[in-house]
Amino acid sequence: MIRDKSVSAGFHLRVVFALMVHFLSGCGGGREAVEPEAVETSANAAGQGGGPTFAHDVGPIVFQHCAVCHRPGEGAPFELLTYADVASRATQIAEVTATRYMPPWLPEPGSHRLAFERRLTEAQIQTIQAWAANGKLRGDEAGLPPLPEMTTGWQLGEPDLVVRMDRAFELPAEGRDVYRNFVVPIPLERPRWVSAMELRPDNRRVVHHAFLLVSHDGMCRRLDAADAEPGYEGMEAEGAESPDGHFVSWQPGKMATHAPDGMAWLLTPGTDLVVQMHLQPTGKPESVQAEVGFYFTDQPPTRFPMKLALRSTEIDIPAGVDNYTIETRYTLPTEVRIIGLIPHAHYLGKTMEALAIRPDGREEVLLRIPAWDFNWQGDYRFATPPLLPSGTTLVQRFTYDNSSANVRNPHTPPQRVRYGLQSVDEMGELWFQVEPTSPAGRAQLQADYGRRALQEIADQSRRRLRENPRDVKAIIDLGKSALALQGPAASLPILRQAVHVQANSASAHYYLGHALLRNGDVTEATAEFRRTQAIEPDYQMAWHDLGMIDLQANRLKSAENNFRRSLQIAPYHATSLMNLGLVLLKQNQLTEGIQLLEQAMQVCPTDQRLNDLLQQARQAAQQR
Repeated sequence: MIRDKSVSAGFHLRVVFALMVHFLSGCGGGREAVEPEAVETSANAAGQGGGPTFAHDVGPIVFQHCAVCHRPGEGAPFELLTYADVASRATQIAEVTATRYMPPWLPEPGSHRLAFERRLTEAQIQTIQAWAANGKLRGDEAGLPPLPEMTTGWQLGEPDLVVRMDRAFELPAEGRDVYRNFVVPIPLERPRWVSAMELRPDNRRVVHHAFLLVSHDGMCRRLDAADAEPGYEGMEAEGAESPDGHFVSWQPGKMATHAPDGMAWLLTPGTDLVVQMHLQPTGKPESVQAEVGFYFTDQPPTRFPMKLALRSTEIDIPAGVDNYTIETRYTLPTEVRIIGLIPHAHYLGKTMEALAIRPDGREEVLLRIPAWDFNWQGDYRFATPPLLPSGTTLVQRFTYDNSSANVRNPHTPPQRVRYGLQSVDEMGELWFQVEPTSPAGRAQLQADYGRRALQEIADQSRRRLRENPRDVKAIIDLGKSALALQGPAASLPILRQAVHVQANSASAHYYLGHALLRNGDVTEATAEFRRTQAIEPDYQMAWHDLGMIDLQANRLKSAENNFRRSLQIAPYHATSLMNLGLVLLKQNQLTEGIQLLEQAMQVCPTDQRLNDLLQQARQAAQQR
């Protein structure tokens, strides 16, 4: 995986001058760029003159909106907890709040209110302005409300489980941005429902953002072991995925929160945590180590969200263009509630809109960011999720500024910028977290959006192959997409090419074997799965598919052994649990067979086929 190229020193200077340096010393990041102002000690400053006072007017605003980050142990570079703290930086605070650079909150007000908003009202901004301009009056601090109750350390209180990177990662002083995936085993003895996760890096100023992912089959652990440094590199975090239907991310200034009621997710024994960090060099060697807290609940989920992505991989922005636009659409095949969303672009991002066009043609804004800032990206949850009917079209509309007037432009002079994973490339993604309002609607959305996602993967793979015909991952992705969309006959030539390009690729041999199995070529498929295991003995899906071959041939004992080996590698792989349960039921081992189906149902609570099989097994057991 290619890392981000370093951003030029000239780029940093232009940003610094254009943003007047001191804007960067706010919540969660940046360095102090001005000396604190002298604190007034006159009678006027003590509150004997007119105008707003700290005690009555400004202190409550600062305590509510700023102190959560500007306190010991958090990411901000200075404290804002007392009159002296705030008065010494009054001019700076007035400037950064007037421009809305602080508190960091990118979306503008809209018809759909967002939860956990950090935006100041116009009246609050004017109060700060007047206070800074009229002597920074102290007022009678007897009337000052107390600081809000803030937990020291973990924001959500002491976690039920804490895991930590086993060693720090050493970040070079200079060079490219680093995308690194740190693998941390999660010690669990039984499945647990997770209501929240909280990341605490020990060196926040080098972490641009992070995603918390999970790995179930040991692949990430093997990738980590193959790399001499902690973790393994790559923005795509091969082998890891987000917990089903959930956004779990961290950015400077973001407050940890619990999942909405009824939306906990299942964490199973044998799972690895993968902490994907975007790290930025600071000009001197740095180290970073992080810990993650898990918060559990005994309440299983009753609501099951899904994630949908609108994106463009066709981005190609000419140098000098200041209003380049992308637009993508997806029409919902069923009724959903929109729980939240994540917009994403890089340094050229300008404006962002998430729209909904209802079946009657009415267009409404779900989210609008008038001035994108790569340094303050985040995810957003609606206070009241909008309900959108079937036939509503979701729209992503982003604009980009690749002119010299964009102070964040990483190229001087501007250069042509295309889609890519490096920060000096561009991206345009808009993720929706949605909740279908019925089980049938969920199945319909899974099928419809799944076809769209597979077609996107195929299109992107073809583009990658035009640039590098020997990109084996792109060949495999194209073959997998062809298998799902067109069937084995279309995929087999592609996957044979993957094996030809990289004969020692376990994934190439496995997916060729899987396509052969789908095509009915059992003997050749078996040979490919054996080749997969010779390269990578713990390739879990090879064991699973060999079990399927045995099950179809009614070699039940051999099938049982293969499924059990699959589950040794990935103990809660739902399909292996289901198929092993089916094998045991065929051998009249009803009790263990039903237990395995129940475990599979716990992992996949919305799988109707699995639920039907479980009910049939229970009925059969009762009739014995």
